[in-house]
Amino acid sequence: MPFLHLTLAIPQTPQFKDSQGGNIIPQVPLFTALEKFDGNTWTDQVKYGVHTRRQYRLQQLPQYLIFHLGRFTKNNFFREKNPTIVNFPVKNLELKDYVIPVDKDVPSIDELSGLSTADLKTLLHSNNISTKGCVERADIEERAKDFLIRTLP
Repeated sequence: MPFLHLTLAIPQTPQFKDSQGGNIIPQVPLFTALEKFDGNTWTDQVKYGVHTRRQYRLQQLPQYLIFHLGRFTKNNFFREKNPTIVNFPVKNLELKDYVIPVDKDVPSIDELSGLSTADLKTLLHSNNISTKGCVERADIEERAKDFLIRTLP
C-alpha cells in the first residue's frame, strides 16, 4: 500500500476567553494529536450502541502518510470548526515511536509448532497478549499465529 490516511483528533478549544476578553486559539504540536497511535493510549468508541476500547499502533510506515485533522463537529443545530493550530515539524519528522518495533527473535509461523507451550506463553506475554481463556495448546498456538500475522509485513 503506497499511502496511509490517518484521522487525528484535535483537543477541544477552551470554553473561556483570555484576560483581554478575546478567544484563545490554542497551539498544539503534531505529537499531541498523534498520541492516539502510540500503542499506550486507550481510545473509547461507541458504534451501533456497542462501547469498545482500543489501542492503536502503526505496523509499518508507508511511502506517503496523509494526516487528516478532525476539525469539524456536528451538533443538532450547526457545524462547529475547531480553530486549534497544529504545529508540524518542517524537518526530521520521526515517527518510530508510533510503529510496532520489529523483533528479530520472533519465530515464523512455521516454527510455532516446534515451540513448547511455555515458550508460546512467553512469546505472548512479552508482547502484552493474554493467554486467559486458552485451555489447550492449540488455543495458545492459534493466538500466537494471530499475533504473528498482525505483526509481520
